[in-house]
Amino acid sequence: MKLQSKKLLYTACFLMIAALIGACKEKVTPLPGDTAVRTGVLPNGLTYYIRKNAEPRQQAYLMLVNKVGSLMETDEQRGLAHFTEHMAFKGTKHFPKNSLVDALQKMGVRFGADLNAYTAFDQTVYKLDIPLSDTASLNRGIQILRDWAGGVEMVNEDIESERGVILEEKRMRKGASERISEKTLPILLNNARHVQRLPIGTEEVLTTFKPDVLRRFYADWYRPDLQAIVVVGEFDPAEIEQQIKQQFADLVKPAGAPEHTRHAVALNGKKTFHVVREEEIKTVSMQLYCKDTVSQMRTDEDLRNGIGTQLFNTMLGKRIAQLQQQSDPPFLQASAGIGPIAEGLGGPTVQISFLPGDIERGYTALMTELYRVKKYGFTEEELRRAKIAVGEAQNMRYNNREKISSESYANQYAQAFMNNIPTPSEEFLNKAIREQLEKITLSSISQQIDLFFDLPDQDLILLAPTDEKMALPTETDFKNWSTNIAGSKIEKYKEPETLTDLPRPTAKPGSVVQTAKHDEIGVTEWTLSNGARVLLKPTPVQEDKILINAFSFGGTALYDQQDYDAASLAAPITLQGGVAGLDPQALSAILTGKMVQVQPFIAEYTEGIGGGSSKKDFETCLKLIHLYFTKPGLNEALVAGMLRNSKLELEKRGQTPGSIFSDSVNAFLSGNHWRKQPMTVARLEAVKPARAVEIFKERFADAADFTFLITGSFEPDAIKPLVEQYLGSLSALNKKETVVDIGLRYPDKDHTIEVKQDLENKATVQVVIPGTYKGTPWENVQLNALRTILQYRITDHLRTQESATYSPSVNIQKAVYPDPRYAFSIGFSCDPLRAKKLVNEVKQVLNQLVQQGPTEDELNKFVAESRASITKMAGSNEYWHTVLLTSLQNGYDLAEANSIERYLGMLNKERLTVAAKTFISQKPFMDFYLLPK
Repeated sequence: MKLQSKKLLYTACFLMIAALIGACKEKVTPLPGDTAVRTGVLPNGLTYYIRKNAEPRQQAYLMLVNKVGSLMETDEQRGLAHFTEHMAFKGTKHFPKNSLVDALQKMGVRFGADLNAYTAFDQTVYKLDIPLSDTASLNRGIQILRDWAGGVEMVNEDIESERGVILEEKRMRKGASERISEKTLPILLNNARHVQRLPIGTEEVLTTFKPDVLRRFYADWYRPDLQAIVVVGEFDPAEIEQQIKQQFADLVKPAGAPEHTRHAVALNGKKTFHVVREEEIKTVSMQLYCKDTVSQMRTDEDLRNGIGTQLFNTMLGKRIAQLQQQSDPPFLQASAGIGPIAEGLGGPTVQISFLPGDIERGYTALMTELYRVKKYGFTEEELRRAKIAVGEAQNMRYNNREKISSESYANQYAQAFMNNIPTPSEEFLNKAIREQLEKITLSSISQQIDLFFDLPDQDLILLAPTDEKMALPTETDFKNWSTNIAGSKIEKYKEPETLTDLPRPTAKPGSVVQTAKHDEIGVTEWTLSNGARVLLKPTPVQEDKILINAFSFGGTALYDQQDYDAASLAAPITLQGGVAGLDPQALSAILTGKMVQVQPFIAEYTEGIGGGSSKKDFETCLKLIHLYFTKPGLNEALVAGMLRNSKLELEKRGQTPGSIFSDSVNAFLSGNHWRKQPMTVARLEAVKPARAVEIFKERFADAADFTFLITGSFEPDAIKPLVEQYLGSLSALNKKETVVDIGLRYPDKDHTIEVKQDLENKATVQVVIPGTYKGTPWENVQLNALRTILQYRITDHLRTQESATYSPSVNIQKAVYPDPRYAFSIGFSCDPLRAKKLVNEVKQVLNQLVQQGPTEDELNKFVAESRASITKMAGSNEYWHTVLLTSLQNGYDLAEANSIERYLGMLNKERLTVAAKTFISQKPFMDFYLLPK
């Protein structure tokens, strides 16, 4: 399973941020637990959390949480906490010899998506998301948790086969990120025990450990006093509680078990400076960490301080964004704020990606802003806007509290167990957050800036290329620059003048001239007086969310080689230029506190807008869409800064092995079409921003050519006046554009490409099998079935049988325009010496599927997984919006939008065998390799 970073799992991000500011003088009150959670501790020490929750419907999310990770390993066990996690999927008491995954897949559980686990320094967590098609499903899920908790079989043969898989997982991680982490982690963690206990382990231990050493680790640490069971879903909590008591009561802590110790990272009170060089780094960047111990969220004081930190970060982030949006930005990218750092440490961080040769300028610009806050604080207006933003985000969450997923709750309870913290209810948090927002003052917020300067533990890390000729600043240089900034004349922050609302359209509203009903899918269709087509799908699934998309055919395909790059960049250039005379900074100020997102795009064959809003902000959303159609802007100075940064990013990107490989593959798959060649600095420099904005206006000049789709929490009659005003008033040319065939086709012959770069001892392999088809929904279901069955077989062969790779993937790309085509893509990493052999084995797997077709077992697993996935997703606006949008863009009958169940019922072994011969046999076979020199 994949090692995952610990996520911020509470109701809002500030609830996991450390309470790093001074304590208030008010009485401290513990946060109350949520009475909707049934929790307890069995006599053997095992903890449980149970909650009834109907999102998604007919589903349950189960977790086994173990307070054990790599920190508990002895020297001879380094990597075995993670190895133990792998063995839990190889065989257990009730599911021996790899039958566990197979049994779950037959229930509709997808390996990886619904069934997974991770190992960290201090925890190992198993996750199981199961459909509740019958009572036996949940019983089976709880039985699996019981097996993981104390019934994992450690068969010698399985241990030996899994060595290769884990060694390949270790190989897969090799690269620049790992090399940088190896150098920076000891700095961040003050050379704590963690540095010598990375969960992946050491190659020496993984290769040579004796099976009994692994068994001893499992026996010592998988015990009830260190375990919690979490079960959230649509069931009777009392029944589940009784079942847990019956099935887990016999677990015992073994006699003589080692004592569980929490290994905290000690602070050393030192300020350190380091230069880390890496060959794949192309520009210099800086990371400053000011470290303190993180407090957990246990009291109202912690909550208040956490909210204050969120407000501080919001205001500081706005100021740094203003620096970034200057006509000549002083750096490529920058950020600063207070939050978690690593393994119980938190505090202020500053990150700057410098312009070449401009390190002092970038550092001075950002640090001047920090000193400005230190000297003057923030303004009342900044605090007002930040409170609105935080309050509105909380308001949207509270309004949609009935749609909080079982997974979200389960993750919250897992971290509550790990950190011994309460689990307050949404109702309590909503009231408490609003009360605290009212109380928090500007002075209490502004004082947090002192943490950037006063904390004694600080690490400044400079990341740089390996070119030793490149001059880098020293620690003394940074100290001198800081001294100069502190002693300079820093002006008080001046609030930019902004409007309070978007300008209203001056055009006369249109009207709905025709209405059609698609009752089979609950869609109403309007034709507006300007010719625009609007489809509306009201859904009850999310109380305060509306999604909207608009599209028309055209895109960059309409432009020749002279204008292609300008067309490709037209949307980002226009967004940087602003709208209706408002630059991005002014627009952001107007939208503060509004739950609105609007994003124009120009793709290859289409242009359009995607976005959404809360119910109360839907008018603002439509108004902003109207303005992008009618008043896109051009700010030459801001665009120049954006293009300059894009140029530097291009220079970096083209020199990394991964980008060289992907560019080579993509260029070949397009037949080396000029439109698919990677962007170059010379081409970027030739783009004229004025022409890009002109193209943007051309693409959005004709509302009659657009289809709008609106899905979510609304009544059509209630939003009709808004649609008529903002969409109906858009100008129309009544020119119906269609897709232009630009000649993009997959190659029609077998081909092999090898790209050799300076790499670790790792090969990256990609196999592509393209073809053409009619592009019907029925064919798409067959292709998806073949993809999934190939995933079963490739994983079984390359990982389970051969132990030759960690995470092989099988994907399918499908395109309808200009001619329907598809491509299977199979990817994996492996030992370079085995790459060609494994590709030959992939061929054998493909040939076997073509010749024999799928088994009934494989077909049943695909159908079960598909039905379970649809049931789970159908409770979201995003599902229905995506299904309808795909149907509209691909020209399908809208009645087909809800036909997946019918097509699943049509699948059988004979039809899929024919499909395998049609879509895989006699198709070009292309294999691509990224290899070390």
